[in-house]
Amino acid sequence: MKLHTVLITLALLIGFPAVSIAGITLTDERLPLFDIQGVITKSDLYDLEKAVEVMIKTSGPPYGSPYFRLNSEGGDVEVAIAIGRQLRRFQAQAITFDDGKCLSSCVFILAGAVRRSLSNSIGIHRPYLSSTDQRDYRTTQATQRKLSKLVKDYLEEMNVSPSLYDAMVVIPPEKVRLLSESELQRYGLLDVDPVQQELEDSAEARRYGLSKIDYLTRKSEMNATCVRYLNSGAIQSYVKCRDTAFRLKK
Repeated sequence: MKLHTVLITLALLIGFPAVSIAGITLTDERLPLFDIQGVITKSDLYDLEKAVEVMIKTSGPPYGSPYFRLNSEGGDVEVAIAIGRQLRRFQAQAITFDDGKCLSSCVFILAGAVRRSLSNSIGIHRPYLSSTDQRDYRTTQATQRKLSKLVKDYLEEMNVSPSLYDAMVVIPPEKVRLLSESELQRYGLLDVDPVQQELEDSAEARRYGLSKIDYLTRKSEMNATCVRYLNSGAIQSYVKCRDTAFRLKK
């Protein structure tokens, strides 16, 4: 899985000052890029809110969709889900690089993004309670069932297959199973959220003055014809090829 070249182009076009805030950091001077690294804890929610506030105050609206670069081995499940919901609210994009990984509860943050560009290790295991308080079997089972409902409801809310949770629970928490590209595709963790894709396709069809079915037909042809420019980094050639395929109306 390779990081889309279009991300590099965006990095060159948008300007933002670098700001460092605790665990979640606005790190890039060229676009709204945040790093989420290390163990996910409750303080990260506060860090996220403060970092986005800085981005908005610094750039002013419209500030564009933020990017979140993930490199975490997981942490607090409920916090990861809350952060994922914030990413969805910001219409954010999640990325990993060659040395990055997104394991355990980090996958719930990944699920919240409307776009995902992944290049390395995405791994799962059974969600577990961080508390070591003494509990009996019945109480622990009730808590696990509550956690199961929380996770499945969240995945469905994010248009990710709830069967992802079923794959998680069979992996003991001390182990990690890396997901293949086909598995990521099957669970709905690759590329674009389907609702986001529907919004973008409708907007593009309006822009080119096309019906939806005509737009989708030309989009399929464009993807087959123009992708070679995108893969080689020839962005201007890709844009020209794309506009030709859709016959952009002036």
